[in-house]
Amino acid sequence: MDPGERGLGQARAKKLGNQCNQTERWWRIQDALYGQACGALHNDAVTKDFNYDRTEAEALLAMTAALLRNVHGAGA
Repeated sequence: MDPGERGLGQARAKKLGNQCNQTERWWRIQDALYGQACGALHNDAVTKDFNYDRTEAEALLAMTAALLRNVHGAGA
């Protein structure tokens, strides 16, 4: 993800969910997945105790794959 896009996600997060358009709602899903997946292997106060088991890792991978299907221009 382009670092500039992270700022867009933060701006969109200030809206109430029911005020978001379809694109912004997809962004929120992607941003939540990114936030969950990025907690691994960091040694900070919040994430140092994160420990993903195989089932959780498989779920994160499956959700990522599902979202990639929604990327415009992807696939055949």
